[in-house]
Amino acid sequence: MTQEPLDALLGYAAALYSEADGAPIDHARRQGWVDDDGQITKAGKDALKALSEQKGTRSAFRIG
Repeated sequence: MTQEPLDALLGYAAALYSEADGAPIDHARRQGWVDDDGQITKAGKDALKALSEQKGTRSAFRIG
């Protein structure tokens, strides 16, 4: 897997958790998007796909 999808997923994690403490990778791990080795999980791939398909200027996300 290339680093690009991981970077995109961590970018989403950073945006979604900008007010929370911790690094984006920590939030992605807690959501089950990334495993302990830093590899994107199936849940992470699904989240990345869903988030990348969002259209428009307003979106609502249900996390967790």
